[in-house]
Amino acid sequence: MTRQFSFLMLLLCTVVYGQNQRFVYEYRFIPDSTEREQIKTEMMHLDVSPKRSTFYSYQAFKNDSLLKDQIAKMKPMDGIAAPISVKTAGGRALVKDEVTKTYPEFVTTLHAKVGVDRYAVTDARPMQWNILPQEEKVGEWQAQKATTEAFGRKWIAWFSTDIPLQDGPYKFRGLPRLIVKLQDDTGSHVFELKASQKIAATADSGRESSGQRETEISHERYKKLLADYRKDPNASLRQLMAGGNVKIRTSDGNTDIGKIMRDREQALQKKMEKDNNPIELDLLK
Repeated sequence: MTRQFSFLMLLLCTVVYGQNQRFVYEYRFIPDSTEREQIKTEMMHLDVSPKRSTFYSYQAFKNDSLLKDQIAKMKPMDGIAAPISVKTAGGRALVKDEVTKTYPEFVTTLHAKVGVDRYAVTDARPMQWNILPQEEKVGEWQAQKATTEAFGRKWIAWFSTDIPLQDGPYKFRGLPRLIVKLQDDTGSHVFELKASQKIAATADSGRESSGQRETEISHERYKKLLADYRKDPNASLRQLMAGGNVKIRTSDGNTDIGKIMRDREQALQKKMEKDNNPIELDLLK
């Protein structure tokens, strides 16, 4: 019965939202649990087509598009590619990962980097929802409450009774309608729908437009790679350098590999200490 209901909902979604649709979410999050007053904000897009959805940072998309244009304008100098000064369009993206979901199976894939390597991480963990009778207005959308436990957190969601899509921000899916607001019970991660529009075509993500190769792995393997990276963040870079095809120098011309690697490791370790409150809290356990 549940599968029949899901199929009918997806069929209705195809009829009503047969065209490509973009949903714009404001994402507020606290990276460091010891500094809860430091709240970061990133605008995120959920691009929906009849066959799949992609959830990504708008800032990352702008920066990737600018980089692609800069590379296209590069001219070789005596057979050697000219150096490029990468500029960002309005600042650095705070969220680099993307999530895709295929319809109607809702195969969910996280596209993420660990060190210098890119991975496509399939996440087949089920998402069980408790739908509650409470209703309220979220922005311009009438919404109903639901709760779940996922990724080491307890979540409260509000799904629109007006938008027949079973999708939502990040990896969240499976409610009868689109999730228009979502937050964990600590208030560390909050997504809220701000706008929606029909679009001619979904945007090519930075991952797609750059043609970067990804290795497909399971969620369990990804968790192990993250743990290894936190212990030794220079491991993948050392492996690249071992091939003899990679040379490193700092912006001030320093080529002391030992010092560069030590400074890099210290900087990454310090950054990871502050990044202790990820959306998937169970990745740290």
